[in-house]
Amino acid sequence: MKPLALIALLLLPLVAHATTTQDTTLSVNLFPNTRYNVTADVTTNDAAALLDLLSNGQSPFQILDEAGHLLGEVPAQDLIDQLTGATGAVTRQIQTTIDTGAKPLDTLTTRSLDSDLLQIASVKVTAASDQRPTVKITHAKKFGAFVHIRGTATDDQKVVRVEVINNGQLHRAHGTTTWKIRVALKPGVNRITVRAFDNADRSSPPRRIKMRG
Repeated sequence: MKPLALIALLLLPLVAHATTTQDTTLSVNLFPNTRYNVTADVTTNDAAALLDLLSNGQSPFQILDEAGHLLGEVPAQDLIDQLTGATGAVTRQIQTTIDTGAKPLDTLTTRSLDSDLLQIASVKVTAASDQRPTVKITHAKKFGAFVHIRGTATDDQKVVRVEVINNGQLHRAHGTTTWKIRVALKPGVNRITVRAFDNADRSSPPRRIKMRG
């Protein structure tokens, strides 16, 4: 979201009363990562009024980088589900995961929708787990001097490429989470290895097939 769009979002009229956002800036430079879990304990003195405020679908809790760009937000429904049926003063926990892209954060800012109705009691930031991607070969069929291979790949962050090696020669497949490739076969046995890579350049365990040319 662009900064002007974020400002416009924060200035949208809300029901019943004027609101004042609450910002808290946190240092996260102990986590040299690009993906973070953000967990916050939030309190309200009037759960019914907060539910009414959330009914327009606006996020109750946003996370911004040091330049004020929106990194992530907690969907209104996540807090609505926790507050339904509650009255008076309550404390609840909300969480989200943010991905900063290429660069780690030095600081981030958490922003509550309305400091009159929703106060941030505590915030915890942890580096999100980063698993190796996985890759599967779902189809491999020979057509003349070529083999057509298709498959899938998954990752907890993002699959950025799938590489196929045939007898030491590297090829890049078309697609990422679903991929395909046509590989030229050499005479004799062709040993084909497939790996997927994520945005941290971690590779999947290899998948291998043999095909005679």
